[in-house]
Amino acid sequence: MLIEALIGLALLALSVSFGVIFVFGGQDIIVDRINSLDAGIIAKEGVGAAENIVKSNWSSVSDGNHGVIFSNGSWQFASTSDTNGAYTRTLNVRTIDAYQKEITVTVTWPDPKNRSLQYELTTLVTNWQ
Repeated sequence: MLIEALIGLALLALSVSFGVIFVFGGQDIIVDRINSLDAGIIAKEGVGAAENIVKSNWSSVSDGNHGVIFSNGSWQFASTSDTNGAYTRTLNVRTIDAYQKEITVTVTWPDPKNRSLQYELTTLVTNWQ
């Protein structure tokens, strides 16, 4: 009878432990997914902003890392990155040839588990005349 009670208590403790892990582990997945969706929106905004800047100032856009700001009704490059809440966005412009520039937008954000979290989009902008 004592052994059966101990086995029952052990099974109950295991069940409660797995339940707690399942519930809190699931919350981490949901939070990661929400953060990734937010980062995707910020990255897409960065791609659109960079496309507008590059297309309107083709010859004066320099290669390298940039941030963006919306000022006086238009997007402009600023600094080497920009922040939006906990997210840091970096736009890298690379000239491929006289008619093509590659834009890579990388969004990073902090993680309490010290994982390297980032969302990245790359697009090609052309200047065919």
